[in-house]
Amino acid sequence: MDIEQLLAAQTSLEMQTVSRKQEQRGIGQYTLCSQCNSDTGAWYVPSYINWARQGWSNVCSASGFSLNKPFVIKPLPIVKQIITMFASVCGEEFFASNDELRRLVLNKEQTGLPNNLRIFAYYFGLSSSAFRQSGISSTIDIDVDAPTKTFAEIAFPPFGYVLSFGGTPPPDHRMVDITFFAQAQFCEEKTLNLPLPELEIHTVIPGDYRNRAEVDAIFDRKQFV
Repeated sequence: MDIEQLLAAQTSLEMQTVSRKQEQRGIGQYTLCSQCNSDTGAWYVPSYINWARQGWSNVCSASGFSLNKPFVIKPLPIVKQIITMFASVCGEEFFASNDELRRLVLNKEQTGLPNNLRIFAYYFGLSSSAFRQSGISSTIDIDVDAPTKTFAEIAFPPFGYVLSFGGTPPPDHRMVDITFFAQAQFCEEKTLNLPLPELEIHTVIPGDYRNRAEVDAIFDRKQFV
């Protein structure tokens, strides 16, 4: 992506037409060695694909803002795959500075997330015009007395995920906490009703879920951030 074009964009349409380069090597980061990449792919990806397929079916067939169809899934492999995805987004220091998390991912039977981490999920809105993968970021609401929120985010159909650090809440209160996925056993299958909200993604700004009309209005006022 051309960052200079992105910063110079004057409308949301210009932002979405910024030139991009397709990469065939994922995001181009080496966060796992070849053996670990092979192991985690074999252990976690099949369960994650099943979860994603159910999610995509729910998004495409349902109407309304909050979709609440039951999932039949194996939660532990799913949450471990999500953590592995965040490792790629956050860079090589992610596992280097989180040894407990690294052990969790590399031992397929181990359960439980570190107490300072929480994972939240939402449906990637079909009206979205952008994807998002942001490393560790912080936001603060200057209008209210609220704690700084530190998190990383991945938004790609059919789901979006937020990894929250330090026990802080997610950037949007509508998200559903799926941290409990990590308490299941590796082969344990569960039927879960998850009232995931459908949130739209139209900018690269972490934690921004304004709809297209709201984003366009901000551009019109020249007050994007």
